[in-house]
Amino acid sequence: MAAQLRPGVFGSSKPTDQNAFAGPPQDAHILCITDGGTQQTAARDAALEFAFEGMDANAFYVQTVARTNLALLLSSGYQAVSTNRSQSPLDAPSITGIDNGISTQLDVHLRPVANAMGYEVQVCTGTGAWTTVKYSPQARTITLTGLTTGTVYQVRACALGGSTGQSGWSLPSAKIVD
Repeated sequence: MAAQLRPGVFGSSKPTDQNAFAGPPQDAHILCITDGGTQQTAARDAALEFAFEGMDANAFYVQTVARTNLALLLSSGYQAVSTNRSQSPLDAPSITGIDNGISTQLDVHLRPVANAMGYEVQVCTGTGAWTTVKYSPQARTITLTGLTTGTVYQVRACALGGSTGQSGWSLPSAKIVD
């Protein structure tokens, strides 16, 4: 059987082979299949796969037609995503908190820096020199171990990567180790 045009899910027409599938399930049918047996789950998954394929095709069409016309792309309801991967200087991280849940260690929480490859954390006591105590690939919780109980530690961090190799240092925060 020859390919024929029929309305697609998103209002466009595309050639389809009528024997390829019976057609997409209706939206109400998708909503009714929220829980059930193997056949219902398979039907739901097939309907979702069909919808995702349609959205991908629609996005590709919009991207092809809009090309470099940002106003046209934005008028379609899609958002522009930058493909610029060039390196730039990193912002300094900020310390959002320091916890002392376990004796002789501190948990340092940083606000993540976009495009950072990792973080360097330094401590100092009193007016002493800053000493690097940890390199970490993530910012959520960086645990510093082997600290002395009863000592006040100042902590600072910088983001690693970017065009300059590292960001500036965060403002220091202080915490006593219990």
